[in-house]
Amino acid sequence: MTARRVVMLSVGIVAIAATATAARTVGRRAPNDGRPAQAGGADSTRVAGFLSALGTSDPVICTMIGDQIGNFWTDEGREAVGRFADAQPGASLAQDSLQHQISNEGALRTLVARLDDPNACVRRAAAKLLEHSSAETSRIAALLSHQSPRVREAAAYALSDESRKASRADLERVLRAGHVPEAAMAAWSLGEQGDVAAAPALRAALGADDARTRWAAAHAFGELHTLEQAPPELVRAARSSDQTLTLYAVRSLAEIHDPATVEVLAANVDAPDARLRLAVVEALGETRSAKAIPALTKATRDVDARVRRAATEALGEVAKD
Repeated sequence: MTARRVVMLSVGIVAIAATATAARTVGRRAPNDGRPAQAGGADSTRVAGFLSALGTSDPVICTMIGDQIGNFWTDEGREAVGRFADAQPGASLAQDSLQHQISNEGALRTLVARLDDPNACVRRAAAKLLEHSSAETSRIAALLSHQSPRVREAAAYALSDESRKASRADLERVLRAGHVPEAAMAAWSLGEQGDVAAAPALRAALGADDARTRWAAAHAFGELHTLEQAPPELVRAARSSDQTLTLYAVRSLAEIHDPATVEVLAANVDAPDARLRLAVVEALGETRSAKAIPALTKATRDVDARVRRAATEALGEVAKD
């Protein structure tokens, strides 16, 4: 990493921490123990400060922090163990308030407004916070008809949680309309919701004109965990000349565990892309079918060590059955 990049990363971290601390200072008054008030989660000032800081940070920092929203942020307060003794509490307190479900109306309006931000990372962070907020699913789904394609895409992203399954019909409508980029995001979100009822719409999307929509649909099938039989459209996608589509289809076939897919999977054991060969080997192992043994045995001699190792492990799994 160059010295310039190190400086940029450091500036990004400092900017976010400083802005979060400022937001805590000018926001709602905290209780005597120093913790921010939790009712309603973060207020509009803190949300606005957080998103503004992300927008001025290094793109790498912005993406890394955005990835943490809803995942590893924990409410530990300033007295938490595992932090350095001289660490400033402001940033951690602001972080803790942001991880709580946001219900403050001003904060919700701020999140909706930032769904049209020119910075894609800021839009994604706003959408993730909105996804985990108390906003009604119907309120977010209404944004799928917004005049801005950026807002429509971000709204589709914000509906990707299992708790937002009531929006399935709205997302399917967006998917059928086929407008880029929200159609691809709608397909991805339908997969994240995990509702097998979305399978017909996703099957149709595998034939979409837009490549990203086809890829998202292929990926989504792997998230519908109750599927036990691979849809024929997904099997055809695994034979596609589009190697990216084939990769996503194969990865989803690995999640479906359908022994009937051994033949189409084995046909890709010599694919030029090592990532695809690795996915094929893993998928063949998941079928637990003795018919996969010849292809897996061949893969134990692959030029890529990862493929060879995965093939050996897959053979062991097949042998168990």
